[in-house]
Amino acid sequence: MQAIIFLTHIETEPIYQHFTRIKAETRGLLDVYLAVHDCVGEVTRLSFPADFRVPADGVWQDKLFVRYAEKKARGGTFLPGFADLIYMPIMLGPELAGYASIWVLEYDVDFAGPWDAFFRPLVSSQADLIGTTFYRKEQCPGWAFWAGLVTPAQVACENYIRGFLVVGSFK
Repeated sequence: MQAIIFLTHIETEPIYQHFTRIKAETRGLLDVYLAVHDCVGEVTRLSFPADFRVPADGVWQDKLFVRYAEKKARGGTFLPGFADLIYMPIMLGPELAGYASIWVLEYDVDFAGPWDAFFRPLVSSQADLIGTTFYRKEQCPGWAFWAGLVTPAQVACENYIRGFLVVGSFK
């Protein structure tokens, strides 16, 4: 079985209706969870019945201390560049341990058709990572985040790939 984490930091009725539509249209195909990132200074209703709430100061600072140190050194904000510190603790938590794949879907991504028509051809994929766009470094050499990328020494820079994962699946 696979799951979707619907990730939002905005709690409004249209966002909640979007979440419930996805949940209804993928019933029997994917389990759908609501994750709310409580942002500092963000005005939210804090009334959604969320499956996960990620506090503004983050979680797992003791386990992901290097990533949190990088975030702090670059200004301390999650965006741009540190959204993984919001969704990775959820994905690695015990609640989702039994899933073969976990999809992350940001609140502002929509699909004009029924969501099961979007996901049905993708759930059987054997790919370890699915996303909307992927580029090799040579295709976008000016991307601002190449400078902060740290890889093992055996990974040559011509093998660097960036992705845009507003909807993505992780195994």
